[in-house]
This record gives sequence, C-alpha cells and structure tokens, in this order.
Amino acid sequence: MALVRYRRLDATGDEEREPAMGGAFTLRGLTSGRYALRAEQLGLENSPAGAEVEVEVTAGNTTGGVELRTGVR
Repeated sequence: MALVRYRRLDATGDEEREPAMGGAFTLRGLTSGRYALRAEQLGLENSPAGAEVEVEVTAGNTTGGVELRTGVR
C-alpha cells in the first residue's frame, strides 16, 4: 500500500494524506487550484517519497490519469 501526500500550492499549511489501495487513489472535496502530489510506499522503513507531480483542479471536474511513483525501485 502507498500513501499519497498532497498540498495546495498557493496555500500554507500541512500536507494532507490519502491511502492508495491497489495503486489507485481518489482525492475528494478539493477546491479549485494547483496541487502538488507525491507518493510513498508504506511499510518500508525510511522509504523515500517519489517525485512531486503538479495537477490543476477545477470545480465540477474530475482529473484522471495522474500517475505517481514511489521512490522505491
């Protein structure tokens, strides 16, 4: 299982987290704006997070096809 960390780029505050079961994840209730997402493998000690991916979210739309990779090879 992986963990998706995400944050809105134009806001301050902590990252939010969402589990990714079976390689899939859904982030619900996001407001419009640009977000940074990254994934990390759970259960592995000192597992590095993958590269950050930026995504534009618009109200009333679904953004699909976002591919994240963990830092584990």
